[in-house]
Amino acid sequence: MPLRYGLLALADVGRVFVSGESSNKWHPGVGGGAWLALHAAGCRASWPFRVFFGGSWREDWITAIRVRKLDLSTFDGGLTPVRRGGGQQTKSLRLKSANGGF
Repeated sequence: MPLRYGLLALADVGRVFVSGESSNKWHPGVGGGAWLALHAAGCRASWPFRVFFGGSWREDWITAIRVRKLDLSTFDGGLTPVRRGGGQQTKSLRLKSANGGF
């Protein structure tokens, strides 16, 4: 089975919108990592789709992976919800660790 791999880098800037609050502060975010995928045979996008949207992601989205669950009570000494966050398109939960980090 063919193997595909690569590196990923992301950058984003946005504001946090919470009901009843106003924020003019912009929050930057960066991240990166490596990805690994097994080739899924028989699943290929049409050539017009590949022209407009690219042809290298379809197999990655259908590849099944196994991940471990995050246990909030034991990770980093225990995580406690602090407040809800997110923007107009996302929802998030801010957590604080027992070790003092966010």
